[in-house]
Amino acid sequence: MKRILILLGCFALAGCATAPTDLIARQNIVAVPSEAQYVCPTEKLPDPSKLTDKQVAVLIEDLVRDNVECRNSLRSIHIFEEKADGTVKVDPKKVHAIRQQITASK
Repeated sequence: MKRILILLGCFALAGCATAPTDLIARQNIVAVPSEAQYVCPTEKLPDPSKLTDKQVAVLIEDLVRDNVECRNSLRSIHIFEEKADGTVKVDPKKVHAIRQQITASK
């Protein structure tokens, strides 16, 4: 009879144990575009009072070409940021390691 009461007491105490809590692992990742994507050519502009009409025309062509290249570069950075804005999958092994660290520190 004593054994049955002891077993019932153990089962009752085991039923009062707290359930393990689920941990939520958050991971912040910063996506940085490479330096190669920042292509905006700049040139030192010459003194306009000393330019001929032909030199002004060449300068305007160069500025338009540089503007197109810079616009394309900024567009590629924008596309890169849109793709990097997706969801990040959490590695279950890392979550398990974090849980072990927390339980070890208690």
